[in-house]
Amino acid sequence: MDHEILIDILLLLAVTVLVVGLFQRLRIPAIIGYLAVGVLIGPNALSWLTDAEEIHFMAELGVVFLMFMVGLEFSLPVMAASRAAIFGFGGAQVLLTGGLAAALAFAIGLPLPAAIVAGGALAMSSTAIVLRQLTEQGELATRHGRLAVSVLLFQDLAVLPFLVAIPVLAGGGGGMPLALLLALVKSALVFVAMLIAGRLLVSPVIHWVARTNSTDFFVLATLLLILAAAAAADFAGLSLAIGAFLAGMVVGETPFKNYVEEEIRPFRDVLLGLFFVTIGMQLDLPVIVASWETVTLLLMAIALGKPLLILALTPLGNTHPGVVFRTGISLGHVGEFGLLITSFALGHGLIGVSPGQPVLAAMVVSMMLAPLAIRWNGVGVKRWNFLGYRDNLERQEVRAARITEELADHVIVCGYGNYGRHLVRFLELEGVPYIALDTDADSVRRARVAHKRVLYGNAGRYTLLEAVGIGRARALAITFDEPDMALKIIQQVRPQLPDLPILVRAADVSDLDDLESAGASDVLPEALEASIQLAAQLLLILGVPHSRVEEHMDTVRGDQYRLLRGCLTSTGPGSANECPETLRAVRVTDGCRVVGLTLKDIDPQSRGITVVALRRAGIRVPEIGMDTAFRPRDMLVLAGPPAALEDFEAFLLARADPQQTAGTGRAKRAASD
Repeated sequence: MDHEILIDILLLLAVTVLVVGLFQRLRIPAIIGYLAVGVLIGPNALSWLTDAEEIHFMAELGVVFLMFMVGLEFSLPVMAASRAAIFGFGGAQVLLTGGLAAALAFAIGLPLPAAIVAGGALAMSSTAIVLRQLTEQGELATRHGRLAVSVLLFQDLAVLPFLVAIPVLAGGGGGMPLALLLALVKSALVFVAMLIAGRLLVSPVIHWVARTNSTDFFVLATLLLILAAAAAADFAGLSLAIGAFLAGMVVGETPFKNYVEEEIRPFRDVLLGLFFVTIGMQLDLPVIVASWETVTLLLMAIALGKPLLILALTPLGNTHPGVVFRTGISLGHVGEFGLLITSFALGHGLIGVSPGQPVLAAMVVSMMLAPLAIRWNGVGVKRWNFLGYRDNLERQEVRAARITEELADHVIVCGYGNYGRHLVRFLELEGVPYIALDTDADSVRRARVAHKRVLYGNAGRYTLLEAVGIGRARALAITFDEPDMALKIIQQVRPQLPDLPILVRAADVSDLDDLESAGASDVLPEALEASIQLAAQLLLILGVPHSRVEEHMDTVRGDQYRLLRGCLTSTGPGSANECPETLRAVRVTDGCRVVGLTLKDIDPQSRGITVVALRRAGIRVPEIGMDTAFRPRDMLVLAGPPAALEDFEAFLLARADPQQTAGTGRAKRAASD
C-alpha cells in the first residue's frame, strides 16, 4: 500500500475532526469548517496535504451522493402542486440573478462562456444552511420560509444543465452553440432512457432486496445502484452526478425512500466533506489578499444585490414585499452548488485561476455570513419598517384583536397541524371557545372555509398573542414540534402570566427538561405517551383488568414519566451527558444473594442506585420499606448510572454463601408462617 496516501488521509481526518468539531461548538456550519480545513492544510497555506488523485476521486463521490439525495427529494406531485412558486418565482430568480451576474462578469472582461457559468454559480444559495437556520428559528413554515424553500428547489434542479454545459463550453470552437444544443438534447434523451430503465428494472430489484430483511444487503445494493447509475451516465458522456440524480429519482418513488435516505446520509456527509476540503485547497490566500477590493465588491454584490433582485420579483411572489425581501436576505449568499459549479469550471479550465480566486473567496465568506443574515433579517426589517413590513404585521394584529375581542376563558392553540386539528376537534365537542394560530397559509385558508377559528400568524410574536387575548385565555396549547419555537413562546408568556396553564407537545423526550424549566405546565413527549398507550393496549389484550391498566397509566403520568424516561432517552452519541441515569429491571432468582435480605441490608443508595419499584407475583408493591425482605421471582426496577447498574446487578445476582442460604430458608419459613 502507498504509505504516503495513508499518511495524507490520516492527517486529513485528524485536522478535520479538530476543526469541524470546533466550528460545531461555535455553531458555525460544518461546510465552513471543511473549507477552512482545505485552506489550512492545502498547497497554498501549510502544504501538509499533497494534491492526491485519490482524495479528489473520493470528493467527487461526495458530489455523486449529494445529487442522489437531491433526486430522492424530487417529487413530481410536489413540484406540480407548487409550480407557481418553484418554476415561476424560483425560475425567475435564477434567470434574473444569473443573467445580470453573467452580464457584469462579461463587462469586466470575462469570456462569455466563463461569464455564463459564473452567473449561474452566483445565483445559487445553500439549501443546507437555509433549511437548518430556518428550522432552528421555527420559520420554515412562514411565508418567507416557504418561498425560500421553493427557490432552493429550483436552484437544485438548475445545477443539472450547468453540469452538462460546462464541458462543452470549455471546449470552445465556432460551433459551440450547436454543440451545446446537441449536448442538452443528448442529455435529455439519456435522462429519459435511464429513467424508464430505472423504473422497469431498479424498482423491482429494490423490492426484492428489501424482502431479504438484511440491512447490510440493502445498503450494499443501494450503493451499487448509485455508483452504477453514475457510471452509466459517465459512459453516455454525462457527468457522474446526473446519473446519481436519476437513481435518486427512481428510488424516491419507492416506499423505501426515507430508509435509504437515513442509510446513505453518513456516506454523503463524509464524502461531501472531502469535496469541500478540496474546494478549500484551491483557495490561494496570497492572491485573495492581493485582490481584497475585488473580493469585497463581489461580497457586497452577493449580499445586497441578490435580495434586491429577488425584491424586484415581488409580483410573482404573491405576497407582501417585506416578506419577499426577507426571502431575498435568506438567499443572499452562494451555496454548495455554486461552489460545485465554480470548481467544475476551474477543473475544466473554463475559468482561470486568477479571476476564480476572488469569486471563490467571496462565495465562502458569503456562506459564513449567511446564518447571521437569516437570524437577524426579521429584526432589522421590523425595526426599520422596511417596505411597511411592521405596518403589515400590526394590521394583522388589529384584525386578530377584532375577530377575538368577544372571546374570554378561551384556549389559544399554537399550530394547526395534525395535532392542532385533533385538539380543536375535542374543544369543539365540549363547546370550549378557542383560537388557533398557524403560519401555513393553505392550512389556514382550508380551516377558514370549514368555519374553524384559525388565523394566520406567527405565534412566536407576543404582540399577536396579546391581540388574540392571551390575558383573558384559560390555557395555551403549543402543538408544533419545533422545540426552539416552543421555548421562545413559553419564555415570552410565562413572565407575563405566571398562572396560565401552558401545555406543550414535545416530539422528543430530550426536550422535556428544557420545556419544563422554561415554565411549561405540562409537557407531553410524543414517544413516551405513545409507549404508554401501546403498553396499556397490550395489557388489555393480555387480560389485565381495565381499572388496573388505568392505575398503571396514572402512576406513570403522575410520576412525571420518570419510570419511562430512562428507557426511551436517546442512546446515540452524547447521550451519556444528556441522560446520566437509566433504568434496569432485575429478576430475583433462587439462590441469589438478595433472597431473604432487606433493602437496609443491600443499601443500594450507597452504590448510587435507587429502587424505583418492586413487583411481586405480577403486582406492584405499593410501598417498599427498609425492612422489606426480597423473595425469589421478585422483579426490581432500579435507576442509576449505567456503570453502577452493571456492578449492582452483578452484586445482587451473585450466588449466596451456605450460611446466607440457611438464613434464607429460615426467612422463607417465617414468611410462610
